[in-house]
Amino acid sequence: MEIKPAKAMHHLLRVVDDWRSEYHSKQNGDIVFQNKELKSNIFFTSASLHTIAKHSTGFENIPLVLMKPDEVWMRWEDTTSQEVVLRNYIKFGKLSYVVQTRNGVVTDAFAVSNTAANNFRKGVIA
Repeated sequence: MEIKPAKAMHHLLRVVDDWRSEYHSKQNGDIVFQNKELKSNIFFTSASLHTIAKHSTGFENIPLVLMKPDEVWMRWEDTTSQEVVLRNYIKFGKLSYVVQTRNGVVTDAFAVSNTAANNFRKGVIA
């Protein structure tokens, strides 16, 4: 019987619930992180939670990375239509932490080595 994943998920849910009381939340439960420098709102949804639950190492860094990143890289998903903006928020440290968004919604978040972080430095730096 494996208990570790259940404990990890329980911890993840507890932290996300704390975020809901600390940061602005919409009625549907989405958490709104504000990057004041970029004047943008980033939404952490139930789909975001589902995605990061698969690899939640360092997920506690999400608010810091979104609100005070070291670098933000932006690009169009499709350069011909220019409708969907992809952003990579990066915080460097012993391990780098990357939060990816699509039109302001968190689509993934993960820790990577500093060398691997270079793979997410694509587009235009904000």
